[in-house]
Amino acid sequence: MIFFVIVSLIVALLRGGSILRLSQLHIRHAYLILLGLALQLFVFSPLGARWEPWMGYLYLASLVLLLLAVALNRDLPGIRLLGLGLFLNLLVIAANGGLMPISIEAARRAGLFDVVAALQATGRHTNVALMDEGTRLWFLGDTIVLGYPLPSAHVFSPGDILVALGAFVFLQWAMLGPNWLPHYLQEGRPLAYLLSLGRVSWVKGAAIFGLGLLLGWLIIGWVLWPVEYYDTDPPDLRRSHQEAYISLVADSFGLNGDVQLARERLQDFDDEEIGDIILTLLEREGEDLASSQRLRDLAQALALSLAPSGE
Repeated sequence: MIFFVIVSLIVALLRGGSILRLSQLHIRHAYLILLGLALQLFVFSPLGARWEPWMGYLYLASLVLLLLAVALNRDLPGIRLLGLGLFLNLLVIAANGGLMPISIEAARRAGLFDVVAALQATGRHTNVALMDEGTRLWFLGDTIVLGYPLPSAHVFSPGDILVALGAFVFLQWAMLGPNWLPHYLQEGRPLAYLLSLGRVSWVKGAAIFGLGLLLGWLIIGWVLWPVEYYDTDPPDLRRSHQEAYISLVADSFGLNGDVQLARERLQDFDDEEIGDIILTLLEREGEDLASSQRLRDLAQALALSLAPSGE
């Protein structure tokens, strides 16, 4: 979502908008927005994980606060569209026990392998739940893949898309003022507006062309023909996925005690890399003694040193 906001800001700046206008906005009861966003930050923080039984209710409460702010500012351009997206998200989350249903196939396509592993193991991951036959309003859940192969890979819901579009319209108005729409469009003459694009300066033309090229590449690379990796070697995965892989190897070793199989599964890693990742996992596991013991058993079986680098 942050990416869409950045794109909206860039478009507004290219059109002559001003960041300073944002500070001059008068938004009624803006504290509701701050409370809603603060609540979401808490829910998705490590501290919020301790409130897991209440996470769904807290997330719903944050959406209600944001929707209330939307209702009080519904006369602003783009806010109603943004509010519709929030309402759709609230609807599907409330219908599924406070969790947003996510398609595991979409998560896999997006490269969110840590999410996939958690969904397969427990049926949920932070604020999302595995989408299955019993999911209510599944078509409003996270099913739209955007991002892969870029670092911001994610799966979005239809409501998220509407929120992004509403935010785009709002930021155009907020940074450009009353004339945020080209006068051709304000007068209901879209064809004249398209023809007028040919009369812009070469600097603006180059900027518009570059932005169009970027957005076109993102649409092709994210939506139409996203890159899909198969049979990738574990060392080529992102760090978080490497950690998930080694954690799974440790769990498997804890069940079968097969040292040779564990070595084969980790043969592409250097011993130093494995030790470093196991140290990271041990620090993260904290009070999970069973998981920590499985990691230590794996390190001992592979004769790995768990001393931090430099010691």
